[in-house]
Amino acid sequence: MKIVPLGADSLGTRSFSLFIETGDLKIIVDPSCALAPRRNNYPPSPLEIKKLNETYRKIREHVKESDIVIITHYHNDHFPFFDTDIFINKRLLIKDYKRDMNHMQIIRAKRFIEDLEKRGIKYFFADSKDFIFGKTKITFSNGLWHGKEKKQGKVIGFFLEEEEKVFYSSDTQGLWDLNLKDFLRGKRIDYFFLDGPSLYQSKKKDIEEFINDLSDFLKENEKSKVIIDHHFIRDLGYKDYIKKLKEIFGERILTCAMFSGEEDSPLESLRREYYEGKNL
Repeated sequence: MKIVPLGADSLGTRSFSLFIETGDLKIIVDPSCALAPRRNNYPPSPLEIKKLNETYRKIREHVKESDIVIITHYHNDHFPFFDTDIFINKRLLIKDYKRDMNHMQIIRAKRFIEDLEKRGIKYFFADSKDFIFGKTKITFSNGLWHGKEKKQGKVIGFFLEEEEKVFYSSDTQGLWDLNLKDFLRGKRIDYFFLDGPSLYQSKKKDIEEFINDLSDFLKENEKSKVIIDHHFIRDLGYKDYIKKLKEIFGERILTCAMFSGEEDSPLESLRREYYEGKNL
């Protein structure tokens, strides 16, 4: 199995996009990326804009060679609402917008699906369903809350099985959702792609709960590699947590950049430093 992170906050953009190749098919997950319009009262830096364009070109190239496209929800950093032509001749496994979605995502999803139908693109609502392609099986969760405040509606995660096993959490911002814990129970996972809480927006007790839940998972799954990214990387404090987890659990703790053999490049977290000329 081949897993390639295409876009992620540790790779310079708001994104959590993967390319997965098994013996049976090629899959792209959440093929989009975005930038925060304002952060610490600053707009995106030129470095961020350059990286955004590079990342979306890479995503587009991988969509072309993919058989299956997975879309876990309808935020702009997870689906390219402006570019449905790239999905012609692809099969899409997507979140059912009629179940557990907030108002804005429903509007975006309806427009997106109308565009798919105009172009004759096949799509299937994936919530709580299994899809089998040869020896590759993809099992989707039911709706999982997008963060503890529950304002953003729900997302779907998935568990992919072939010779190796992958879990992708989408935007759950941790392991706190009981439906997610039930979904994971009893599964052996080799690669666990996990969205952690947004540190600068989260309560201290929620961050501590995330670390404790993750530690419990790592103790029970001694061979799993955990790739933490996305919301968790939007504050430079993430580095201290990664360091502490590595001290206990070793090199099983990674960001998408580390998993790719690259240096972390959390450009949004470094935006203030860029504009104030500090050590960038």
